[in-house]
Amino acid sequence: MNSLCEMGRKFLRGRRARRVYTLVFCVVCGTSCGYDRFDGPTRPAGDSTRPNLLISELSEFYRETPVTLTEEIVLAGYVTTTDRAGNFFRTLLIDDGSGALELKLGLYDLSATYPLGQRLVVHARGLTLGSDHGILQLGLEALPSSGYETDYLGHRVLVDRHVSRDTVIREVTPLRATLAELVSVTPGRLVRVEGLRYDADTTICWAGERSPVTGNPLTVYRQFRDDEGDTVLVVTSGYATFASDTIPAGRISVTGILMRGHIGSRDRMMIKPRDLYDVEDN
Repeated sequence: MNSLCEMGRKFLRGRRARRVYTLVFCVVCGTSCGYDRFDGPTRPAGDSTRPNLLISELSEFYRETPVTLTEEIVLAGYVTTTDRAGNFFRTLLIDDGSGALELKLGLYDLSATYPLGQRLVVHARGLTLGSDHGILQLGLEALPSSGYETDYLGHRVLVDRHVSRDTVIREVTPLRATLAELVSVTPGRLVRVEGLRYDADTTICWAGERSPVTGNPLTVYRQFRDDEGDTVLVVTSGYATFASDTIPAGRISVTGILMRGHIGSRDRMMIKPRDLYDVEDN
């Protein structure tokens, strides 16, 4: 009888131990899986997601050179870009109505996690503020040899530390403007310009050129003109899914992110469409 009782106690102790080990394993795995999930945290709107600075006010911290932010700055805005067509890559832009900000997240398939119109909250402390093509950027501090003012965050854990989603999604409406009016629009905003024609008589693709050195596809700038004779460059990456599509011969409207920078010796206005749905016949 004593031996049977001792066997019973050992069996129960073994079951309890297995339960403890199972519980610990589940907790560890649950924490790890949540930590490495691709879709990142989703937080409801509330005090922790309330911005204390407008994106337009963030520009006051930038003085033509990159600066690492040391203050508790919280920003919020709605996603205005998608990387599904490959014309935007490892980066996205948000807009809060006052201005636009590029987030150099450095991850792939961003549109699966941050769809168009998703409200994002950005905790900017510790990030580096820079600019490219007139657009404010947040990322990591870049190496001096990189030629860029900011670098990609590049890791999900780091991205989740600074960027979170809330439950708000709304339709993103581009600003309608003529080419003459674009000069007064802040770079980074989503714009729509109508009545454009490709500024050449030949039939040509949106992109397609390759580097003579590496053979890699190049980003191409095609010039379009409106009825008043003003011009704008439309920017297409050689890796975009529509790079080999032919530019329409007639009048079109183009929607995309407004950029500004020097091409050759001239300061030019540029529009970077997100996909071919941003190009419509007029």
